[in-house]
Amino acid sequence: MDYFIGIDIGTTSTKALAIDTRGKTLGMQKQEYPVFSDIEGKHEEDPTVIFDAFVKVLAAVTGEVPPEYRLAGICFSAAMHGLLAVDEKGRPLTHLITWADTRAKAASEALKGTEAAGRIYQLTGTPIHPMSPLCKLIWLRSAFPEIFRLAHKFISIKEYVWYRLFGAFEVDQSIASATGLFDSIALTWSDLALTAAGITADRLSLPVPVIFQRQNLPEGFRQQLGIPAGVPFIIGAGDGCLANLGSGVVSPGEASVTIGTSGAVRVITPLWRPDPRERLFSYLLTDRVYVAGGAINNGGNILQWFTQLLKEDAGQLTTAQEDAGQSGVSPVTDLDALLTAAFSLPAGSGGLLFLPYLYGERAPMWDPKAKGAFIGLRPQHQRQHLLKAITEGICYALYDIFNILEEGAGTINIVYASGGFTHTEAWIQQLADVLNKPVCLNEEADASATGAALLGMLSLGVLREINDAKQHIKAGKTFYPNKDHHEVYQRCFTLYRSLYPVLKSTFEELDTLF
Repeated sequence: MDYFIGIDIGTTSTKALAIDTRGKTLGMQKQEYPVFSDIEGKHEEDPTVIFDAFVKVLAAVTGEVPPEYRLAGICFSAAMHGLLAVDEKGRPLTHLITWADTRAKAASEALKGTEAAGRIYQLTGTPIHPMSPLCKLIWLRSAFPEIFRLAHKFISIKEYVWYRLFGAFEVDQSIASATGLFDSIALTWSDLALTAAGITADRLSLPVPVIFQRQNLPEGFRQQLGIPAGVPFIIGAGDGCLANLGSGVVSPGEASVTIGTSGAVRVITPLWRPDPRERLFSYLLTDRVYVAGGAINNGGNILQWFTQLLKEDAGQLTTAQEDAGQSGVSPVTDLDALLTAAFSLPAGSGGLLFLPYLYGERAPMWDPKAKGAFIGLRPQHQRQHLLKAITEGICYALYDIFNILEEGAGTINIVYASGGFTHTEAWIQQLADVLNKPVCLNEEADASATGAALLGMLSLGVLREINDAKQHIKAGKTFYPNKDHHEVYQRCFTLYRSLYPVLKSTFEELDTLF
């Protein structure tokens, strides 16, 4: 029997998933890598380290598959919005600048609101924001003019890996559609966006369809990876678009919600229909299928921040107590235990609200200067109240996008959940209560990697059309909303929605002062 590998080159790790043509998982490998960040907004990674991780997981996953299976194809998923400057031989001149890098704030602010920016959004479907390679290029041209001048190409991490394997600068139309530089109607680089970025099309890769494939893997890589000659490599699509496919969200009335490091709500549509108010993104899954939605900057990364604070406080407290001759105090800092305590609390966190904008925010306000805030703090609030408010705030941010999507795409009847938050059933139930929709937990090992494998099947004719992907997705438990909880959350959400407009000017002034 044949099997396919979906490989997802993510922001914090690369994952390789092997599944057979019936959707059965045969192997899964993951390799993490470090991020280089600072208070100025830098968020970079070493592309050579990511390539090494790619090679490691791909070689390892093929070794997991029973010998009676035949490798039929390998398809790529990758994080969107990254930017890497390389020379004519594909050697990095910079680190990979990820979607989370906010150093292009001034560039995006100068462009946003102009007539050109509005036209660029309508053509590209990518909001004007520091995340976009368009704004990153404008910033790079000013901050590092020599690197900007010397760069042969400006590419994404997938393009870097693809070039290392095949020696060709090629980019799939899905990744291209998330750059802010690609005309998603004409399926070519946008002259208007290129002019704004200060480059010409020859400094970008050649756009190709998401089912484009190559089979000429060099012998050295074939031996290193343990891959037979002639196995097709399919270039694939962006990770967000493939998460929808890998979740089985391919029909009207369905949405996918992901909460991992960040979060997103997405729907699939056959229509190119960017939001008139520029609140949502529109990207290509294929040249005839679009993914519309909104991403938030803040998800599991906030939980990491919060638990790290508690660990640091616990260590300082223990040292102080030891110095004072005290003992026997062991603050709870384990995330699972904290989440259990938090989700045992009633809806509303005891009157505490949280704006989850620690890392700025993307949809729907696209404001890199937005900041986090607890509202309603009182002496009786404890750690579990703060954590409960954090998880509710993340759900409110997604609910905000959800409502906007329903405005344009029509009623959403069911939501499919993926991402790290699905390990906590109480959080899935809370999301169902906030959205007031049933939330279905899929059993896929990783939505984006699964989507890549399914796209590989589509490109080679194992699947006839996008909708056939559903038969390969194993539905898990469904969580139905509690109406009483939703009423509480709806009142809290109304208050939540009123806070950002009031605090926006405060956030901007704080950004100026500090």
